[in-house]
Amino acid sequence: MSVLDSNIPIKKSKLEEGVERLEKTYEKMLDFYIKDGLTQHILIFLKIIASCSLVPSDLKSLPLLRMLEETCKDFLLNDLEVIIWNIFLEKAVWSDRTKKIQVLFLYSAYAAKINLNESEDLLAIKSYISSKHPGFLIGYDKWFSLHREKLQLSLRGLNQAFNSFLYSPDQVIVDYNYYVDDLLQIAPPSGICEKEAKLDFTEEPEETKIPDLLNLNSVFETTDNLPPLLLSRTISLDANRELGLEPLVDYGIESPLKPLAEELY
Repeated sequence: MSVLDSNIPIKKSKLEEGVERLEKTYEKMLDFYIKDGLTQHILIFLKIIASCSLVPSDLKSLPLLRMLEETCKDFLLNDLEVIIWNIFLEKAVWSDRTKKIQVLFLYSAYAAKINLNESEDLLAIKSYISSKHPGFLIGYDKWFSLHREKLQLSLRGLNQAFNSFLYSPDQVIVDYNYYVDDLLQIAPPSGICEKEAKLDFTEEPEETKIPDLLNLNSVFETTDNLPPLLLSRTISLDANRELGLEPLVDYGIESPLKPLAEELY
């Protein structure tokens, strides 16, 4: 009788057993971390980060707060690690347009984590993140080597960053524009949060293209692809004709409905 035909369980290798132990360790750490949700300090810090003036305008349409919270949970960041993370975001992320922002969030958060912890204490987190995002560690090493100088920390810089969070004006924290992020977590818009996109840690993303509906030329020059509701509104703007009444008189240049110059702006 061959080994395959027998009911004798195949013994797992030490490597597999080690990975399983690390996975269970991470699960316990995560359960403890999110037991009562993120701390009030961390939530406030993340809202300050999401409303930072350094955030590029084209990223403000994304659910940044939710993305920051999810990244924070992945790496089990504490209050001080979040402050260091923000330093790295300001130094090496907001100005970087070469990679997807979610990838840069992961890289910078991991850099903050390893700055305050011994490598052996991070084995469970490294195992988890490598399993969730294959290629992450290789991509991180390349990214870190490019930004090594920017990611240098000083005690004075850390103290300044801590004070900026601690004494942040109330109006920055209570910014109602960013409460939209909280709503996105309850009812995420389609195409953004329906399912987690696969991240690529080795290749640079293609340049972002302007959506067709945002291209005004495509709207005004053709009606081939417009929805029926929009199409009916573009074919005729004469309400009298639509209702079967006499069409409006074409006054040409002397039309009494012609707007004044100051009304055009």
